[in-house]
Amino acid sequence: MKVKYLNPRYDTTFKMLLESDEFAKELISIIIGREIIELQAEPQVKTEFLIDILKLVVYRKDYRAKIKTTDKNGNEKIETVKIEMQKSSISPHIDRFREYIGTEYAKLDKVLIDKKTGDKTKTYLPIISIFFIEKTFNKKIPAVLGVNKNYFNVLTGEKYSGEPDKYVELLTHEAYFIQLDRLPKELKEKYKLLELFMGEIVGETDLYMEIEIDEKTYLNSIVGRALFSLANKIGDRQTILNVKAERKMIQTVNSNFHQKRRIVEQQIEIQQNEQTIEQKNQRIISSAKFMKKLGASIDEIQKETGLTKQEIENL
Repeated sequence: MKVKYLNPRYDTTFKMLLESDEFAKELISIIIGREIIELQAEPQVKTEFLIDILKLVVYRKDYRAKIKTTDKNGNEKIETVKIEMQKSSISPHIDRFREYIGTEYAKLDKVLIDKKTGDKTKTYLPIISIFFIEKTFNKKIPAVLGVNKNYFNVLTGEKYSGEPDKYVELLTHEAYFIQLDRLPKELKEKYKLLELFMGEIVGETDLYMEIEIDEKTYLNSIVGRALFSLANKIGDRQTILNVKAERKMIQTVNSNFHQKRRIVEQQIEIQQNEQTIEQKNQRIISSAKFMKKLGASIDEIQKETGLTKQEIENL
């Protein structure tokens, strides 16, 4: 059966999906490759709007999660981490992404107070960053790229296989980059949830998608329930208005961004041309100086370099 649903790449619809704890847990689990035991959304959910024509729309959401990890001896343990998720409609928005990560590093997670002494200890959680980027920004790297932390001895080049250090873990973080436009058509079973973002566009705009799914999966899976929630909102007037408004804003950002980029490229080209002319002039002057040093006449230097008599005399 084919199911028509709202395009989940828009912030409006993406946020709707993440409001389901079941969906958010499954999505994060398949990306980081570890089971989410418990997931709690942080209270702040913020969308960054257009500030100038180079500022792109960035959606973000934070979670506190308990994840199941396995140490080098195969022992399972539960680790509490902070997961910060960001989504950009167009390309990696470096200044926004970095600013937000820096903010997350600075946040206190808890202050522990010793009951006997009253001493306060600041506590922080390890950070995992997940970046959803709709448009392709690098065809050479994998569609879903994971960047993890490796310990090694700089002096010997050997890999460190001991237990991770808590301070090192808090000052570094793993990250994942998902280029939605580059997701392959065929996905292994455990990654089927990502197919939601790969549906076929229906109609003249990209507001709606369509995907083929069997009835049993539709009724009894997380993918099916997510599809149902997006399909059910097709008739919701306010949701449609929100998606259309967001679409118009993205189109404006795209148009302004490309216009600004063309202006910048033109400025760079002018600068490069000016540098080329300046370099050429320097070569001519150097050549004239050398000819003058060898005793060549002004007429000979003029003929060879194109400089005026006054310019040659001033060398």
